[in-house]
Amino acid sequence: YEERVFPAQKWISTDSQAIIVHDSPEGQGAFWKLFGYIDGNNTAGMKIPMTAPVSRFLIPGVGPNCETNFTTSFYIPANLQENAPEPLQSGVYIEERKEMRVGMILHRLV
Repeated sequence: YEERVFPAQKWISTDSQAIIVHDSPEGQGAFWKLFGYIDGNNTAGMKIPMTAPVSRFLIPGVGPNCETNFTTSFYIPANLQENAPEPLQSGVYIEERKEMRVGMILHRLV
């Protein structure tokens, strides 16, 4: 794991709920909504390169088998930070985040 600091930036985001977040239909649906945005479903009709990182912010439910609220987000590339095209799909929005410090799980191929 590695700790990183991200400056204040814009992200394209969507909110979901699910009992199981990872590999759930809701989690996959959130990913594909955001992929639609970078594939041209935006006001400029622009294809935007896939960026890293992809983030997922979780607010766990209060008990076992309770839905977790989560926000899935793609980083908006640096060249579009000032003038990102607006999303066309309902439930997809541009989020302006403050500087944040995160722990990242790094996957390395050996």
